[in-house]
Amino acid sequence: MSAKFYTLLTDIGAAKLASATALGIPLKITHMAVGDGGGVLPTPSAQQTALVAERRRAALNMLYIDPQNNSQIIAEQVIPETEGGWWIREV
Repeated sequence: MSAKFYTLLTDIGAAKLASATALGIPLKITHMAVGDGGGVLPTPSAQQTALVAERRRAALNMLYIDPQNNSQIIAEQVIPETEGGWWIREV
């Protein structure tokens, strides 16, 4: 079985990034939401404004540019084991 994982920038995210770039200010990303897709693997869309089935939203532990690929950002959030019991299918 081959799994494919990817992210995409929503239309709203793209507009915020373009604005921050044009104004020369950093885009501040502080939190991340994760969800279970309602039990199925959702197909993401740039028009989305929310996750299909958000299960958790919390502050990021770390946010940094990938040292091996400066066009990628790594966002880390630790999820305590007491908040489990579901599959992460969307971020």
